[in-house]
Amino acid sequence: MDRTLSLTRLVAVALLLLLPTTASGYDFMVDGIYYNVEDGQAVVTNDGENSYNGSNCYNGVVEIPEQVTFEETTYPVVAIGENAFYNSVNMTDVIIPNSVTTIRKWAFCGCTGLTRVIIPNSVTTIGDYVFYNCNQIVSITFGSGLTMIGRTIFYAAGGKMTDMTCLAKRPPDFADHNFGFFYGSSYYPQTLHVLPESVEEYKSAIMWRNFAKILGDASENGYAFVVDGIYYDVKNGKAIVTNNGHLNCYSGNVVIPDEVTHEGITYPVVAIGDDAFKECIDLFHITISNTVTAIGNYSFYNCKSLTDITLPDSLTSIGHDAFHYCTGLTQMTIPDAVTIIGNSAFKGCVGIKSLTLGKSVATIEPFAFQYCSMTSITIPESVSSIGEYAFSGCYGMKTLVFNAINYANQSISHVFDDCSLESIIFGERVPSIPAYMAKDQTQLKSVTIPNSVTVIGGYAFYGCSSLAEVVLPNSLNTIGPNAFHNCTSLTNIIIPDAVTSITSNVFHNCSALVSVVIGKSVKEIGIQAFYGCSALTSITIPNSVNFIREYAFDGCSNLASAKIGSGIASIGSLIFHNCNQLTNVSCLAIRPPDVNSYGLLDDDDDYARATLHVLPERVGAYQAAMYWQKFSQVLGDASEEDTNNIPGDVNGDGVVNVADVNSVIDIIINGGSNSGGHNHTPIRIGAVGNADLNGDGTVNIADLNAIIDYIINY
Repeated sequence: MDRTLSLTRLVAVALLLLLPTTASGYDFMVDGIYYNVEDGQAVVTNDGENSYNGSNCYNGVVEIPEQVTFEETTYPVVAIGENAFYNSVNMTDVIIPNSVTTIRKWAFCGCTGLTRVIIPNSVTTIGDYVFYNCNQIVSITFGSGLTMIGRTIFYAAGGKMTDMTCLAKRPPDFADHNFGFFYGSSYYPQTLHVLPESVEEYKSAIMWRNFAKILGDASENGYAFVVDGIYYDVKNGKAIVTNNGHLNCYSGNVVIPDEVTHEGITYPVVAIGDDAFKECIDLFHITISNTVTAIGNYSFYNCKSLTDITLPDSLTSIGHDAFHYCTGLTQMTIPDAVTIIGNSAFKGCVGIKSLTLGKSVATIEPFAFQYCSMTSITIPESVSSIGEYAFSGCYGMKTLVFNAINYANQSISHVFDDCSLESIIFGERVPSIPAYMAKDQTQLKSVTIPNSVTVIGGYAFYGCSSLAEVVLPNSLNTIGPNAFHNCTSLTNIIIPDAVTSITSNVFHNCSALVSVVIGKSVKEIGIQAFYGCSALTSITIPNSVNFIREYAFDGCSNLASAKIGSGIASIGSLIFHNCNQLTNVSCLAIRPPDVNSYGLLDDDDDYARATLHVLPERVGAYQAAMYWQKFSQVLGDASEEDTNNIPGDVNGDGVVNVADVNSVIDIIINGGSNSGGHNHTPIRIGAVGNADLNGDGTVNIADLNAIIDYIINY
């Protein structure tokens, strides 16, 4: 038997036996935190739901107080109880006070939203499996008071951890020397930071000695030194702005220098560290030196009085939650060197009315600017990734300029949810419109798409119910499924000749659509492509189309005529389902196309009122073919030209150009006879219908203007 496999199974069984199975209950709740009372002291717990199934009762940033008052009794908060935050996947940060001495087993199990944790100096004991499956934790700091660590506290959690700091002078012991921090030595993070005088002891201590690097660059107070009221940490000979171990330790106006000298050594100031100015509610203004390249996580979190900050040109990254809830900020310019803006970096900055993104920004993480107040935003060419809800809740945003050129085959899901976009302009070098780009932007009225765009992603304009007009560029070759689904104000659409497929549901429920021109390269019309286009009265399907899928024109209740080109080979079931006004169908295919299971129309009554028009020599074939034979009449009066007609292509040369303008003039003046002596391009059979672009039954100046507009725009 494989001994390694047996040991793995035994460990797994042991963990299953140890998993919590019952709810702990709670005695009271204050400010969203649940407590039990033990010997007159408060212990943090959960809401009493079944912990094993995931209580998940905590969200966002949870700040535990040092004491809590309930019914006129004040209790010191001394412990975080067993399963207290179990499976709180939406909790992003926890602030533990210096009154807590014990963190019990499974306390943070499954808290996958945590990325960093600071254990205060007061904590002496950490129980078993405390951070089980907290697989997003990157760094953790243990305070100076820690003496005992439970079994595999980071089981299934150490994959992303790169740094651990322990401020205890002596290496804390482990409850079981057979189990370290992680299950398997290969999961140890790269670097352990300890006090300078403790390096050798950690290097020889069981479990601690397994770290790849052990550096003596930590400080007991959480900072290395203080100069002119600013606290600094030192790493790799460079100074990082930090705090004194307590929140809200800065106020007024603060100036960060280029360099700082301590005990005869000069250090360049290169970063503002995690939590440096967190909760500094009386911080009004800060000047950051041009040597700073990084602003850390939560660095200015909840600095509500901060009204003015200029980010230096040297800056390359902004950490997550860096300016979260900085409600006093009114404008923000992201420097050109910045490449990443972290998760929730400016979330809740409701005062920001002006935002400029630098030209090197590549990644905007989820929630980055949620609930800001700018009325417009320009996304630079450099952006290649925008996380979910990045600009959601920016209710005043009316205009979006989207210049990102590296967004091919990606989606922008929920990025602009609950915005009020009225106009979107895509830059002249943009190659594709991401999927879900403007989904459910119900106030969107104007979209400008340049001739560089080749792809419109699925659901890109889904639910844009105010969008009445959109001009698709000649460069376009792909329109994703549901791209214009529920665009209930859209009145006409011209599908460019480069497009090869009209995908499923692409114009589903475009109930105002009265005119559709299908490009001459389209080979397939997808399932329910024009479902519910109730204003559509006629449709011409070009010779290029080989397949029409199921229910393609279902619910086109006013469709009276349909012309199907000669290339058609297969037709899906009930393509004209619920087309109750359909009376004329033309099909130019030499061989009657195959029709799937249920035919083209709903029932015999629908066939009885409809006439089928085919090529003269093919009448007998259609009269004998399944489903086609059901039409009330099969007439041999169709012409091969019938579906080659391109609106505006009056002379039949396959393009719309100045020659067609001249032909329209002849039709207006002479009724199409050329009898006026004009030397214009000949007018082909059916030209009058092809020149009637607005479908009002006559050819006049309005049609002439429409053709001229088409030539100019295309």
